[in-house]
Amino acid sequence: MRQRCSKRGFLIFVLGALSLQLLYKLIFIIYCDKEWAKDALHKLCDHYRNGLIDGNICHALCVSDEFKYQECFNYRHRKLALKMDWNGHPVMLKSLNPYLENFIPDLNKLRVTLDNSGKFDKQTSLNLLRNKLSSQIKKYVQPTTFNFDDVYKKMWTGNSFNFGKEEIISIGSLGLQREYLFLQFYTDILNFPDVLGTCGHMYLVEYTPPPWTLNPSASGLQEVSSLTSWTWNHRVKLALAFLSMLRTFEEHFHDVFYLCDIKHPNFGVTDDFVVKAIDVDMAYFKQTVENFMRKRRCTKETAQSACRFFDCITECDENIGKCKPYRINSNFQVVCKKIFIGDSLHPGILRSPPKEVASRLDALLHQCSNTFQNGNLATANSTFYNLKNLLEQTITV
Repeated sequence: MRQRCSKRGFLIFVLGALSLQLLYKLIFIIYCDKEWAKDALHKLCDHYRNGLIDGNICHALCVSDEFKYQECFNYRHRKLALKMDWNGHPVMLKSLNPYLENFIPDLNKLRVTLDNSGKFDKQTSLNLLRNKLSSQIKKYVQPTTFNFDDVYKKMWTGNSFNFGKEEIISIGSLGLQREYLFLQFYTDILNFPDVLGTCGHMYLVEYTPPPWTLNPSASGLQEVSSLTSWTWNHRVKLALAFLSMLRTFEEHFHDVFYLCDIKHPNFGVTDDFVVKAIDVDMAYFKQTVENFMRKRRCTKETAQSACRFFDCITECDENIGKCKPYRINSNFQVVCKKIFIGDSLHPGILRSPPKEVASRLDALLHQCSNTFQNGNLATANSTFYNLKNLLEQTITV
């Protein structure tokens, strides 16, 4: 009887997972279709042919036909994220907005238009662009010091620096995108994807697939079927790679770096097990999160939702009716809960460990996922080191 119930429960689980997968695919068919993606690319290339934009991949994308569309990963009218084939290599073409026209209000502030309705004054637009970029960099990247000319050279991928209209439009729209600024400013960190080039408001980055897609036997159930067939050695190496990334983020930056949206699709892993944060639109420095949270109003009843910004959680100060600015959980805690342990729909990479370490590992995972701690130096605590050491001990050569 127990075996029959077990089989029936497993069948219900598989059918439920299949239904969710079909729903997931249907949503993407409706909201992220091939024709919409190609329309965004066609309009980009029209702007290039009309001399409105430039960049080091424009010719390959619009003239020599070196890129082939493969798949769309975003919702219609929202952030553009297209998987492309570039001469046999998978890459990602991204932008905060799919169309250059979405940036018109901000471009008008730089005194540039997408038509011939206004006179273009190079020096005026350049000065406005310099001020805007400096403001964006200080707001989002928050460097202690920076040389504007050096940063400008990093951001602009065109063949010349003539500060023409196409250059102002291209770098002006790119400079409005926090992820692009961040990736170009911190190119020395291995845990971010490399920027390979730009064309107008779109930027090209290396494709780093989520861990479940690396398995040749991956089926349509992706996370459920593929991760379960990974060997323990592979899963431990992946977990250690996550811990290494967390340590890098705590040691490298001038301020604490918060990952406020931790989930499988936001991370990729290379063949040599380097985990990369492939979507950093919801990653912020401590000061930014604190400034944002302290403005939120809350009560005892609304604290759980009001004082939560995705995975970044604070508490409510009921005396003043506003959220406290200081985060009470950490990147490490959320990774333990959502990546290592997981749930019924997203299997954790450390589930079903060898019986020799199961009890010790379960205790450590329970401790790191349920003990709220200050988010500043989470990897400095004993749980982090104990988990890392235990995982290293379980790897077989």
